[in-house]
This record gives sequence, C-alpha cells and structure tokens, in this order.
Amino acid sequence: MKKLLKYVAFAALFFASADATAQKTMSELQKITSLNRGVYGLVSMKDGEHYTVSRAGSVLRYAYADAEKCDTVYKGSFASYTFSPAEDMIILGNNFRSVYRHSFYADYEIKRMSDKQTVASFKEIRDLSLSPDSKMAVFAKDNDLFVVELGKEPKAITSDGEWN
Repeated sequence: MKKLLKYVAFAALFFASADATAQKTMSELQKITSLNRGVYGLVSMKDGEHYTVSRAGSVLRYAYADAEKCDTVYKGSFASYTFSPAEDMIILGNNFRSVYRHSFYADYEIKRMSDKQTVASFKEIRDLSLSPDSKMAVFAKDNDLFVVELGKEPKAITSDGEWN
C-alpha cells in the first residue's frame, strides 16, 4: 500500500508540474503569436538568397542575409508583378477587373530585366502564362485561347469560346 501511495504521489506531482509547464508554454505562445506579422507581398527569388517586395511604385530586391542592402529591380506603374520562370523578365499587371471570385481581366506588360524594354503588351486578357523558356505566352481573351511568341502577334488557337 505504501508503494502504491508513493506512485500516486509521484504521478500527481508529475502531472501537476506538466500542467504548469503547459500553462506557461501556452501563455508564452500567446505572447509570441501576438507579435507575429505576415510576410504578405514577399516574393522569393530562385537563387534562394534574395527576395523582392513592392514598395511605393518600385520592386525592390533584398538579400535574406542583409535586409539593409537593396536594389531597385523596377520602378514605374503597376498593380501586381511576377517574374518569368528564368527571372530574366518581369510581368507587370494593371487595370484588374473582377469577373467572379478569383477570375479577372487585366492588362499586362512583359519587360526584359536587363534593359527594361517592353517585350510584349496585352490588354483585357485572362490567365497569362509564360513557357518555361520565356519565349512563348498563352492567355485567354473573349473566351478563346491564344498563343504568342513574345515580340510577335498573338494567334488564336480556339475560335468557339462562349461565356461560361
């Protein structure tokens, strides 16, 4: 019986200390959680060493190792930006017009990073995508699909598109 009481006392002490530790941990987590902020707008670069953010009409590139140093990737008017698969071009979106939930029409400009020259420009299109080598693009317009070699005129690959 003494042995049983000893085990019960040990178990009670163990669970009481575990509960106190859990409570302390929970209050610490609540404090830490309230300090957390999101990283909305951060775009990680392929090299794994840099990221970009949009600030006051500019796309700025920072190094993860030194957030103080940055360089301006692009400066101008845009509502959204993304990079080509090879990160040698920047795709700038403007004039977004909602269709339904996540669907929208927009105007896009694709610029080379090296000289900031416009490679292609599209108005009122949906679902723009670049090929992995960044030489071709596809998009939807007027419910038809188009393909284009950048720098040339788009070609319709469907002609029977209907609303919905």
